Amino acid sequence: MLAIIPFMKLSLVTPSMHYLSLSNWGDDRLSRRSEKISPLYVERPIGVQNKREFTYHEFPEIIYIFKGSADLIWLKQTKKETVEKKLRMRSGTFALIPQGVPHYEYGANQFDRIYVGIKGSLTDEMNGSEPLLTDSPHMEQLCQSLWAETHIPGALMGPEIDAWMALIVHRALRILKKAQTETTDCIDKAVQFLHENYSSDITVTELADRYGYSEGYFYRQFKERTGETPKAFLNEIRIRQAIHMLRNSTLPVKKIAPITGFHDSFYFSRIFRQITGQSPTQIREAGRDD
Repeated sequence: MLAIIPFMKLSLVTPSMHYLSLSNWGDDRLSRRSEKISPLYVERPIGVQNKREFTYHEFPEIIYIFKGSADLIWLKQTKKETVEKKLRMRSGTFALIPQGVPHYEYGANQFDRIYVGIKGSLTDEMNGSEPLLTDSPHMEQLCQSLWAETHIPGALMGPEIDAWMALIVHRALRILKKAQTETTDCIDKAVQFLHENYSSDITVTELADRYGYSEGYFYRQFKERTGETPKAFLNEIRIRQAIHMLRNSTLPVKKIAPITGFHDSFYFSRIFRQITGQSPTQIREAGRDD
């Protein structure tokens, strides 16, 4: 979902009530705070979230959904405008929000989640203009352990908390990198499939099923990588093939249309004009390919 957003004032989140006490760490080598990765706060609210207000942090934040579902909405700045983007988070969703990204979560029903603000040198690998999301049920045990660790009474528990945080971050970065690589490979395969099967009836649902993704996720990832929706991308392939046939054969338009995947010659002509700015007849009269 994309929507143009007017300029708005954003609030900076400073959840002091959730910051971990400095007494969790000491000054000696064994108890001092990790410089690589350490949590600033660990928060676990359970309930609805119906406040629609964009906020941002001066540090990366991790979100994990234990139970329920909610929308993650954020703003992305392009050269021309600011757009609102949205993804659905469900049980098992792990999200990494880079610092400075305006966002909020919205859930009309109760959902159980954990928020962790983090600092350290490893956060240099978490820069970006958009959140990174992946479905990772295996992260639940680690996040539950981190939550439990922050509630163990006594001082100098900080190093153990840092250790759990490091394990979560390292695994998260590995999972996210793997998911991005797999998605890129699948989109490349989908593009090749469209080039090879443009004359067949192809729907977004079938493409998504073919590569093991939900329709919405596949649609977003395809557009993100190619700059076009799957249908628009397919139509451009079909029209390019139709132009070649118009210039290099004597087949009538009504026969070229079904060969290139259009079962309705009137619809074919309409899409043809939308993409080329000319009619099939005009392209044919312009001459053959060199």
